[in-house]
Amino acid sequence: MRWLRLLLLVWPLAAVAADRPPTADMLEVLRPLEKQLKGLAEQYGNRGIPPYSTAFIETSRTAVRDAAIDFRKYLEDPKNRATLRDQSAEADPLTVAILMGFPDFVEALLAYPKFRADVNKPNRHLETPWIVAILLPAQAWMVCGDGHMMGGTLAFFGYLGFDAERSPYRKVRRLLEEAGATPQPEQARDAWLRNCDPSQFNGTYGPRESSPGVRQRVADAPDIQAAILAELETLARSHGWIRP
Repeated sequence: MRWLRLLLLVWPLAAVAADRPPTADMLEVLRPLEKQLKGLAEQYGNRGIPPYSTAFIETSRTAVRDAAIDFRKYLEDPKNRATLRDQSAEADPLTVAILMGFPDFVEALLAYPKFRADVNKPNRHLETPWIVAILLPAQAWMVCGDGHMMGGTLAFFGYLGFDAERSPYRKVRRLLEEAGATPQPEQARDAWLRNCDPSQFNGTYGPRESSPGVRQRVADAPDIQAAILAELETLARSHGWIRP
């Protein structure tokens, strides 16, 4: 999946320092937080606590919220905002925050007109930020994708969780729509079908369905994001990743 490859590219991501020199792109700014989340995963893992436990999820979400507070302070400096836009060559700051499923970071960026102006800006794949949010890039691969991606997204398990109603991607979508993002359900459906294409599986790498027919079930649903989240929650419950 294209977005997951980008996610793994940006993933080597510890709290965000408000006084960080204004020379960093969005990936550099987020790198400390990634380090912190990976540290939490190792800490809980060493204690035999799985990355889908309630304690791990809540601790990880607190870490992200705290980092977002520092990020807001960082954005208060106009020089930081300007450099963030200029230096983020691989992906614009808003897209990176959406990829990670970080609504607090998305909200912080959308508070500034120059970042808010990107809410309908298509990327090189002609997908807008709204479409990216709909496709749950850090998690949709579990519903239909490449299992080799697991190592790169392990730390996300604790933050994102598997409860459809509490998914951070739902808030990201709402924030984008409130900021003027135009919903593009048909384009999102087409993007899902491109990403979830089992014919691309070569025997080792490529998309595979987590359950028979999931590709078409999601495509036929009236809301792609809700359908992916529902399939993800069902999958998680079947594996015992969500405790009653």
